[in-house]
Amino acid sequence: MTTCADCNADFGIWRRLMQWVGGSSGYTCGVCSKSDLCALCAGYAAPVDGNVAKGFHKVCRACLSTLSSLNFDCTADVLTPANGGDGITTVVLVHGGGGCRAMYRPLARHLSQHGFRCVLLDLPGHGARVHESLTIESAIAAIVNDTREHTPAAHLKSGSGRRPIYLGGSLGGYIGAHVLGERRDLFEAGILVASTQGVGVRAGWKAWSALNVFAMLQTVLSPFTLSSQMLSVAANHPHLARELIEESCVKPGSYFHSGPEQVAVLQQEDSVGEVAKFPGPILFIQGDEDHHDQDLHLLNASKLALDPSKNFAVGRGVSSQLLTIHRADHFFSHDSRHLEQFHRAVLNFCCEVANVPKP
Repeated sequence: MTTCADCNADFGIWRRLMQWVGGSSGYTCGVCSKSDLCALCAGYAAPVDGNVAKGFHKVCRACLSTLSSLNFDCTADVLTPANGGDGITTVVLVHGGGGCRAMYRPLARHLSQHGFRCVLLDLPGHGARVHESLTIESAIAAIVNDTREHTPAAHLKSGSGRRPIYLGGSLGGYIGAHVLGERRDLFEAGILVASTQGVGVRAGWKAWSALNVFAMLQTVLSPFTLSSQMLSVAANHPHLARELIEESCVKPGSYFHSGPEQVAVLQQEDSVGEVAKFPGPILFIQGDEDHHDQDLHLLNASKLALDPSKNFAVGRGVSSQLLTIHRADHFFSHDSRHLEQFHRAVLNFCCEVANVPKP
């Protein structure tokens, strides 16, 4: 074999030389032993018994879909309100880079218990969309399609005041600014989490340097190695809630095959310019120990864009807000010290936007 049995990529001169001297021309899945795979197609990170301590298997895509807790037959999960019906409104939750739609499942459970319908979806290059190419355009298309497919018609009506609320974290937050700016007709409000550092067209030298170092690592470390390293960081973090990490980050698998594409998306982001197009309120949530040099620029741009003639929530007095969680880093959404505050802040903002009493 001179090409990968899964993706048909050419193995290149080194693997052909290995075959010539009697070795294997490709790599082998660590679970099903499927051979003649390229390094990427044999290097997906699937959970070992869903346990943080046991880490990941290095597997092919077919074994990933079997071992992952995700249903690979769909690209979104819907949590309906605990009291039944369509719910107060729909909240669309979008994960960060390397994750998948399971990332915000704990938050979605909390919101659904208080009457909100929640749609958790996979970005291209992640989860059940792991085979798809990630760009800002493909991400927006996937988010819009899944939002329309899984949101009740009553929540999509223009002028209803019940249009969906977008929530995105990290990569999902940066992409979310573009979603809100480009598809302001679809969403009533937004919540952007851990995404207030300028990393794209307005990046400072620190962010520019860090992103280029990450891009360089993509050429040195395999996606499986990056997944294992990130899992190690999570496992050794003194405050991350272990059961939430296992549910949202380990059991579903890890997705860094789109790492170079994630970097490209971040380098192109212009969150300040995009939120300046959105007439509805946005809640920005950040940790004070995370990088957040763009926070006030985002808040001011969003407040200047608020338009009561185009947005019911703004007409009722709901404004854009900035919440800084103290002693919190980039992972505060799964930090046992900050979980209650994070969930409460999101729920309260959703209630404000939907014009229902806060619990």
